[in-house]
Amino acid sequence: LHGMNTTSGAIIHVLGVGAGTPIGAKEILQDADIVIGSERQLKLLPQFNCPSLNYPSPLAELRGLLEEYTDKRVVLLASGDPLFHGIGHWLQQHCHTHRIVYLPNVSSIQLAFSLLGKSWSHAAVINLHGRPLGQIRRHLKMHRDFAILTDADNNPRAIAQQLLECGFEESSIH
Repeated sequence: LHGMNTTSGAIIHVLGVGAGTPIGAKEILQDADIVIGSERQLKLLPQFNCPSLNYPSPLAELRGLLEEYTDKRVVLLASGDPLFHGIGHWLQQHCHTHRIVYLPNVSSIQLAFSLLGKSWSHAAVINLHGRPLGQIRRHLKMHRDFAILTDADNNPRAIAQQLLECGFEESSIH
């Protein structure tokens, strides 16, 4: 972390959880001194032999928490791929990246397209999580596949209403 003593060689492992377990995850969890994740993420993992904490809210408090554990083996849990609309972006802005090792998992978008049997190589990804729903309008194009990351307010019903208002009444939503 900026301003932290980095001579200890401690590494932060960012472990993607969700569909399956990334290679090496069990060993990293066994060696961890502390595991930090959301309540949902912590429930997805088998028991580990160290303390666990929920991510602080607001997330900005994570920096202080990581400073507190600077000489410990820290595992941060992420949903799917932490570098794809995940905690990885925040960490790259606030931490020394040479101290971070990422172990991604299958992302929710990969999983969704696989379950639909559709290629997602040309799909546009829109992140509406914690953002204004109206942002979707600038992305809409006919005959285009989209993957939309949602939240409680920007849910499928609200997105469908936006599509109707924008003239996309023939759209399929999964």
